[in-house]
Amino acid sequence: MRSVDILVKVKPEFDIVSYYTVPENISAGDTGLSLQVKIKNVGSEKAESVSVRVTGEADVPFTYDVKSDHVGNLDINEEGDAILKFDVDKEAVPRIYRQNIEIRCTGDRDLNDNEVYIFAKDIPLEVKSGGSSVPGFSGLFTLLALVFVFVFVVRKKGA
Repeated sequence: MRSVDILVKVKPEFDIVSYYTVPENISAGDTGLSLQVKIKNVGSEKAESVSVRVTGEADVPFTYDVKSDHVGNLDINEEGDAILKFDVDKEAVPRIYRQNIEIRCTGDRDLNDNEVYIFAKDIPLEVKSGGSSVPGFSGLFTLLALVFVFVFVVRKKGA
């Protein structure tokens, strides 16, 4: 009979618990959007200085004003939120894009773990068709509707 010793090193590990955009539906040319990402430390060690960052991708039509957010320290099974700000390119084709993100942290310094851990994840973001491609179109449509109602009411009173 033989025995085998297996050394298991404790370390933080992350899952994306949830994510969403504000507003929920995004279209080509939209600006001032935010991507809100909730992560959870599912590892076996406390994570310190946790941050979430988008990584540059050539095939995604997003321009980020805020590319990273500091989440802080996360104990085992603790969740944290990151908010990233972006715009959608005007020429974006409606489809689902895979936005890569990077979760970075250091180990628990109380356990003498000074290593930097990097975890690559991705989030599907859908650019939907629709929305007005002409700025101010909805305002112009409302103005035309009011003129039509006004003309109709004036004619009705005159008859």
